[in-house]
Amino acid sequence: MKKEIIVVGGGISGISFAHYCAINGYHVKLYEKRQLGGCFDSITLDNNYFFELGGHTLTYKYKTLLEILEYYGKLDQLKAVPNLKFEGYKNGMFQTLLKNINFGSLLLSLPRMFLVSKQDKSISSYYSSIFGGKNYKQLFHYLFRAILCQNPDQFPAELLFKERKADKKFPKKFVLKNGLQQFMDIVKENPNIQCYEGTKVSAVTFDQGMYQIWNDKELLGSSLNICFSCPSEITSQLLVNTVPKLAQKLQRLKLAQIDTMLVGFSDQTALRKRKKSILSLNDVFYSAIFHEVSGEKYWVFHFKGEKYTKEEKIQAIANVFDVEAQQVKLLEERRSELPITTLEDQAVLTEIEMDIAKTRLFIASNYMEGLAIEDCCIRAKKEAHRLLTIDNNELR
Repeated sequence: MKKEIIVVGGGISGISFAHYCAINGYHVKLYEKRQLGGCFDSITLDNNYFFELGGHTLTYKYKTLLEILEYYGKLDQLKAVPNLKFEGYKNGMFQTLLKNINFGSLLLSLPRMFLVSKQDKSISSYYSSIFGGKNYKQLFHYLFRAILCQNPDQFPAELLFKERKADKKFPKKFVLKNGLQQFMDIVKENPNIQCYEGTKVSAVTFDQGMYQIWNDKELLGSSLNICFSCPSEITSQLLVNTVPKLAQKLQRLKLAQIDTMLVGFSDQTALRKRKKSILSLNDVFYSAIFHEVSGEKYWVFHFKGEKYTKEEKIQAIANVFDVEAQQVKLLEERRSELPITTLEDQAVLTEIEMDIAKTRLFIASNYMEGLAIEDCCIRAKKEAHRLLTIDNNELR
């Protein structure tokens, strides 16, 4: 019998899962309602410079992602980039991040780093204990908020800054020469992967041991195996009639919406002193990543989704740089989603893991493992290993 699997969702998790299945002899049909990419979202302004509207950089600690690139002989596509430099922005003023640290409190609290465990701790409780409560509220809350693009306070401390071994033969920070989205282009060339971009899956049914996927009009395909690599809300909707108890648990997981804007300026005069990325130290936006291309300055702003209108966001950007709103050139905008992960969710995720453990239904989405790009790849590899275990094969 031909080994096949359907994958719903073409982000990093979905394409990584497809890779591991494909190199182990499975024919993969992957369906993505937009274009492949997920939080890899690269664009260029006709100058061969790529702006990243999703994840910005990769690191030499991303062993699984590097393993995939190495398989395709594409390690020569890595492009080293420097660490981002940030300045803070609060109440209409730029300031150094160190200005928001009480060093006396920090010195008293830091020794607790060796005494306090991250286990079962939220980011707020763990980092308040080792940095001091005031330092957490004034700086680290906003730093972690920018990293996660959501309120970090109840996020599990164990899932942030996981211990990963660095492979120092690679650049510490890097992108790909043709943008991070090149990762998708590399993997989808595998002859065992068939991608259907711009194809929305509207329903999933189960009949005579086979999963069937449908759009609004017709049957798209069927398979003994199916993998979901899409937001929990979408997976829940697709499974509501097929696996209702699992769908109910998935529905309990929430999503954060992020609005991203790439902006330039018609007049660069007021920007002379601005040469860094920006960390918002209030609730106006999360962060703004700085780029300078051929003498022109650009920033990629990340806002909380649905909090402001487009006009309000443009005005907020203008206020940051003390320019008129008409001078802000909106070059690209996106709305994306990330899982909201809290300590309370961990019990639900454990139940979901148990529910699917002995089935041919797989969930490769990042909310099962963590939010980092490497977590997406690790989760994909684990689920591919589970598929091969069911079929009594060894993962390559």
